[in-house]
Amino acid sequence: MRSAPVGETPDLQDPVYDSIDIRWRPMARNLAFLGKMNPVGGNTIKIYTEGRTKFADFNEDLRGAEQYIDMEYYRFAADTIAGIVKEILLDKAEEGVPVRMILESRSNSPKFSFYRQLRRAEGIHTVDVQNPGDIIGGIWNIDFRDHRKIAVVDGKVCYTGGMNIADDYHTNWRDTHVRLEGPIVEDFESMFDDFWIYFGGKKFAWRPQEENIHENGAIMQVASGGPYTPDKPIQEGFEQALATAQDYFWAQTPYLCPPKSTIKAMKTAADRGVDVRLMLPKNQDVPVMLWVNHAFYKKLLKSGVKLYERDDPFMHSKTYVTDDYVSCYGSANIDNRSFGLNYENNVYIYDEPTAVKSKEIFLEDLKHCREIKLEDLKWPFWEKFMQGLVILLGYSQW
Repeated sequence: MRSAPVGETPDLQDPVYDSIDIRWRPMARNLAFLGKMNPVGGNTIKIYTEGRTKFADFNEDLRGAEQYIDMEYYRFAADTIAGIVKEILLDKAEEGVPVRMILESRSNSPKFSFYRQLRRAEGIHTVDVQNPGDIIGGIWNIDFRDHRKIAVVDGKVCYTGGMNIADDYHTNWRDTHVRLEGPIVEDFESMFDDFWIYFGGKKFAWRPQEENIHENGAIMQVASGGPYTPDKPIQEGFEQALATAQDYFWAQTPYLCPPKSTIKAMKTAADRGVDVRLMLPKNQDVPVMLWVNHAFYKKLLKSGVKLYERDDPFMHSKTYVTDDYVSCYGSANIDNRSFGLNYENNVYIYDEPTAVKSKEIFLEDLKHCREIKLEDLKWPFWEKFMQGLVILLGYSQW
């Protein structure tokens, strides 16, 4: 594995850094120092911008599993698409393929009966991030959520991004997810294993050790963060990418509540002529988040950041691309919760073809957007009041 032992940092002189554009090597080394994982080459990526295609491939990979399946999702909803995935997992477990699942009970608590079959099935092993029986621990950790979306099949294929296992992501929303192959999958597996053991899972020793390197594949790097990661690697990666960008930095997020240092990083980049753009949804799945997003519009616009609102369907993508070289996909929003309170994961791709593709996706979404100007910020008094209230109640570190 390329991840360092607990408490140790990977070899920052690894030859892989010589293959990264010299301007981006400091960011890659900093992410390795903070997140304990070096970048690795020889990987491939498939990007999904709608759920039907993603779930078709996802379900096919699950059905083809021969060694094991590992899954960690913020939401595994009790609905049609989740029901299909559940039946696949039960079938694979019956065939003798071990399945491990990290569950986030608080996000799925209304339907405990839906998961009972999974928890009780022979061959399916589960741990719960939010132990329903641990009242004291539940109160202590009430604000810490497992927001990651990870699936690893046989150590060969990994899925990650913004899509949970639910109907909204399958048919209704505009979201982004990626399918990865190559050595990067082992790093996701290592990250999953650490989390599995941390939350009380039994250690397994049936990991395949096959070569999984793709010739001329892309260099990628995993970073994860959470409430017990004081250095905040995901926030650091976002801000350092802004500091390194020279031409453009384009990001998508459904929820915007950046800390002061992130706003400063965006302003500093814009001041030096970087084209900094944020794309957000016009409407929200959680109504209060519209007020939270709006609360930052004026400050960002005055900082030189360009804002775009995408028409329906609701956009749930968490991505950014910069300078035709670095792309980032994962579970983290541009907000304090993702940067410091939630367990999150991002994957960084140092690869021109992937960045060009990511840029094309952003431009295609831009066709469905309206640019927001300062003169557009004419909200009624009650919304201005709510914007101030949500910030006062702790949605930001002001």
